[in-house]
Amino acid sequence: MKPEESLRVAIIDDAHKTDAPQGRAIQRIITGLKDYGIHVSEVASPEDARAAFSALPDIDCILINWNLGGDTPERHLKTARIIDEIRDRNEKIPLFLMGEPTNAPPTTLPLKTVREVNEYI
Repeated sequence: MKPEESLRVAIIDDAHKTDAPQGRAIQRIITGLKDYGIHVSEVASPEDARAAFSALPDIDCILINWNLGGDTPERHLKTARIIDEIRDRNEKIPLFLMGEPTNAPPTTLPLKTVREVNEYI
């Protein structure tokens, strides 16, 4: 792949630099993407994500952690708002929602958000 054809991915996850299982998993994803020559922009918070939208207009896809900031309904609402903001700016960009396996019912994942997401990780 030529440098000018390199894909650019933004990962919005506040645990990607931690030594927890989730942080290590995200780091493996980042390393794997970079090994394929994909440029990865790491975004650590909802506030950083909002700032990054204008600074990273050439992003080809976005991965966002559903549990950004914590696994609470309030935090999920903030993540849903970020997804809405992403779609307001670009309704066609591939959007991947990351989450951890759980036995709990997905009561905090609004149908509107499900419709805005292309795939789930």
